[in-house]
Formats: sequence, structure tokens, C-alpha cells
Amino acid sequence: FEALAHQDGKGVVDEVVRILEHPTRPKLLFFNGVLDLMCNHVGNEVLLEKLPWKRHQKWVEAGRFAWQLNDNGDDPAGFVQEHENLIFLKILNAGHMVPLDLPGLSLEMIQNLMQGRSFQTSEQNLNHRVPSDGDDSSKTCPKCPTCENTSAANSSIGNDIVPPPRV
Repeated sequence: FEALAHQDGKGVVDEVVRILEHPTRPKLLFFNGVLDLMCNHVGNEVLLEKLPWKRHQKWVEAGRFAWQLNDNGDDPAGFVQEHENLIFLKILNAGHMVPLDLPGLSLEMIQNLMQGRSFQTSEQNLNHRVPSDGDDSSKTCPKCPTCENTSAANSSIGNDIVPPPRV
């Protein structure tokens, strides 16, 4: 512990932005177990929403998806937000030590990353409010191709999972 004392308080934001904006565009995966009380997923999500990088706005507006290990209707293994080379994955039923809690799922996660596969299985139907620095909480995203009625979609917070549109 004492060997790293000189590192306390040093941020990594500049380095993360440098990696995200590197010309080779390496994939950067952040993952959290949703049961982690030490490094909770909410704090990491806020950090990623506030990263000062060139594609910040597109990241904030990117869809949220369920990640399922197979297509047999099982419950999702987690939830993901992806945009270009940034991926944030929230793993269900895992705490601080995701690979210890769920070794098979962790292997699949790393294989997905290394093989360039998407984690997006089915899109979450959420209340699409674009966060802002002010307190104008009425700003919502434009009508999505999957939304029947934008005002109805924004009037309640839903967490239903719907398949992504076919391209």
C-alpha cells in the first residue's frame, strides 16, 4: 500500500482522453460489477459522461443495451453503452472482483473485446433525457426510430428491453 502512496490523488482523465483520441482508436473498456460498493458503477458512469473528449456529446447520447451471452431468452449478463472506441459495461450479479465472481462471463467479456465483437444484444427502452450542466431537466433527445410517441416515451421511466432495429 505504501509503495503507491505517491500516486494518491493523481487523476487519469487526461490519459484516458489521450487514448480515446489516439489515431489508432484502440478500444477502451470500463466495466463494473453492479454490486461493487467500493468502486460503484454510478461514479464511473458519471466520470465517463463528463470526459472532455472530442466525441463527448455522441457518447452521452449513445443508446444503452442489454448484453446477453446467448439468444435463448436468458436474463441479461449486464448492460452496456458503446460509442466508437469507448465501452462501459455494467455486469449484473458481480461485485468488486468481477473475474472472481463470474469467471466464465469475464472470459466471454475479454474475448468479445479482443475479437472486436459488440456487447449490444438488445436496446433498453429508457427515458431519453440528455444530461446538461444547467438544471433544465426538460431537455429530451430527438424522437428515436423505435419510439412510437416521443412524449409518451419521455413521460415515464421505462426499463423494458426491446430488440435493436435491424439495419
